[in-house]
Amino acid sequence: MLGEQFGGYAQYAVALSAGVFPLPDGMSYAEGASLPVNLATAYHALFHSGLLMPGDRVLIHSAAGGVGQIAVQMAKLAGCEVFATAGSEEKLQLLRDSYDVPHCINYRKSDFVSEVRRICNAPKHGCLDLILDPVGGSQLKSGIDLLRAGGRIVSFGAASLSDRSSFSGFFNAIPHVLSMLIFNGIDLLKKSKAFVGLNMLEIARERPDVLRKDVLAGLDFIMQGKIKTVVSKQYDWRQVGRAHREMEERRTTGKIVFIIPQPIDENTDIDATPIQEPIEVTQAFDASAAASSSSSSAKAPQQPKASSSDETDIPAATPSSRSAPYDQQ
Repeated sequence: MLGEQFGGYAQYAVALSAGVFPLPDGMSYAEGASLPVNLATAYHALFHSGLLMPGDRVLIHSAAGGVGQIAVQMAKLAGCEVFATAGSEEKLQLLRDSYDVPHCINYRKSDFVSEVRRICNAPKHGCLDLILDPVGGSQLKSGIDLLRAGGRIVSFGAASLSDRSSFSGFFNAIPHVLSMLIFNGIDLLKKSKAFVGLNMLEIARERPDVLRKDVLAGLDFIMQGKIKTVVSKQYDWRQVGRAHREMEERRTTGKIVFIIPQPIDENTDIDATPIQEPIEVTQAFDASAAASSSSSSAKAPQQPKASSSDETDIPAATPSSRSAPYDQQ
């Protein structure tokens, strides 16, 4: 089975039936763990909140993350012109090589607003139809300036506020918080632009039927072989601290999956089990190969169970009472 549950990492979780789905044949637990949040968020942001239409110009921030890579693939399938930002040349090259993204911008080296205006030859006017923003902060207002009439910006995160490791990080976040609070609704109305906030946790709580439709629509893309899974690394679940540090330092791409060794019961000595080095994942789920295979990974109990986290989605780790210490590395 694969499903959605928020709030931390655990060997077992209780979830609403609407948020649980059979694991497709040929798909590993790790791939299954990587999909629901990514698929639902990307699909909802693009097609529900973003009202995506063929031919739209779409800017996707943090495009090398788990949600970002799925969104890039969906937007290209919809016939849109995709602009993508990421924080390193390696991440941008991933987007070019894997998804043939035409416009890749390193936000650490270039001002994304100036780059988008240069590419679109629009020095003073709006030129984008949709922006997906998991970062927040001051770039939200900059993004609104890039929208043309009818444009939408969908905000589904605040990664710019994630540095809470020190007093300086806390105080540096204050301007970003203030910039996210200052919007001129009348100005948006006059210029026919829209800002939409998206919190998939609230969608899951209040509209589980909508969440289910989002995931099923995304799974249909996966099973038709139209988009690829985006697992980048698999960690032993006792390395959660190490994985979070890599995410906070923006050194990850795609989805990170925590592997829970099997079987685990009350007689298992977790601390005596060797911790494996992270596994780099280089091959995505192949729907056509899975369809031709006679075996089903959903029926393979020897697979380790998995829980996942994402580059731009950095929740506080919440190990269950039976989990190992926060980090042993």
